Order: sequence, then C-alpha cells, then structure tokens
Amino acid sequence: MKQLCLYILSFLGLVCVGVCKPREYILIKQLKTWTDAQSYCRLNHIDLATVQTDEDLKNLRQTASENAFALYGWIGLYNDITSWRWSHQDESVAYFNWYPGFPDNYGSGEECAVLRHDGYWFDYYCTLTRWSLCFEDKNGTVKYYLVDHSEV
Repeated sequence: MKQLCLYILSFLGLVCVGVCKPREYILIKQLKTWTDAQSYCRLNHIDLATVQTDEDLKNLRQTASENAFALYGWIGLYNDITSWRWSHQDESVAYFNWYPGFPDNYGSGEECAVLRHDGYWFDYYCTLTRWSLCFEDKNGTVKYYLVDHSEV
C-alpha cells in the first residue's frame, strides 16, 4: 500500500512538472491607458497579465528586478462594479496581493489595477497612462516576458 501511494504521488509530481509551467512577463514600455493597454496586449499577445499564484508573483518580481522595472504597470485586473476580475476570459480572482489598505477607490473611479515593482497591486484610474504587462501563449505554454517595446 505504501509503495502504491508513493507511485501515485510520484506520478502526480511528474504530471505537475509537465503541466505546471511558471509564468513569465512582457513589459510594454509605452504609456497607455488601461483600455489601450488591453487592446494592445490582445492584438499582439493574448491579454494583460494575470497573477493567480505565489509562483506567478515570484516570477514576475524576479523578471522585473532583472529588468530594473521600478514603476507601475497595468495588469489585467479590473473592477466590474460587483467584484474584481481578470480581463483574460473574465476570470474570477483567486489570488490577491493588494498593498495594505487597497483597493481604496480613492476619490471614486479607481476601477483598474496596476502592479508595482515590488509585486503589490494598487487600484488606479483606468484613464491614466502607465506601462503595461502582457502575456502570451506559445505552443501551449503560457509565457510572460519583460521586454523593451519602446518602438511600439
């Protein structure tokens, strides 16, 4: 019985290695509103970036650090009036990393989220311009890269 459990756990571990892929990010170094950033990401990649796990956040922070990202960037998180959602496939949010005290909807109308270089999220006015973070799907592997698209 013990051998069977080890075999099953080993098999599940191998399945996870084959299926659980870390995410990487694309940083668009051009100021855009949230809507323009989403349109750009959907046209050229898949959508604005999502962060659903600690591993996603870790990979994002590591890549941001490697690319000296020290600002705020749009992610695919928005408030649809009843709850915060991811723009990609209108996914519900299973993982949160709000800065303490956020979202605060300061002054009303902060319906989109930015990611700060340290990995925390802040609610923000969608009409303001920021850099943006997109993701891509290559050969069934979700990829998020930080690259300089200043020519965009």
